[in-house]
This record gives sequence, C-alpha cells and structure tokens, in this order.
Amino acid sequence: MACIHLALAQLRHGDLDAVDLGPVLDLHSDKRIDALPQRLAAVRSEFTAPRYQGSAQARTLDERIEDFSRQTIVSDLHDLPATLG
Repeated sequence: MACIHLALAQLRHGDLDAVDLGPVLDLHSDKRIDALPQRLAAVRSEFTAPRYQGSAQARTLDERIEDFSRQTIVSDLHDLPATLG
C-alpha cells in the first residue's frame, strides 16, 4: 500500500518518471488483497489530469493497472464456492 501511496504523491507532484508500481503489479494473485485494486483506481484517476494526456508512459502504466485489476477479479471469481442447482 505504501508503494501506491507514494505513486499517488509523485503523480500529484507531476513526477511520473519516479513512479514505480512494479512491486505491486508483479504480485502473484494469491498475495493480492482487496484494497490494492481500489487504491490503484485512485492512481488511474490521476492519469485524467491534463499533464498526463497523450503520455505513452501514463497509458502503459494505466494498462498495466487495468490488467492487474482484471486478473485480481478473475482470480477472486475462481475462489468463490460453486453453487448447487
């Protein structure tokens, strides 16, 4: 979570080059807690700022976050118990 909070601060300061979410985005699905995709959504919302419009680096990071969130949701769905009938 600290890595995400740091990334948010860096983005709000305009320092996209300093953002390193690799430690979070590279987590294996069984290590992902529910709060991660929620906090990463806040990071994604920072990319709507005019300074990041058209930035290939911001777009790439946004796509990685989207993939991370999608994989987390799919993993969570597989963990649900099967229903009968």
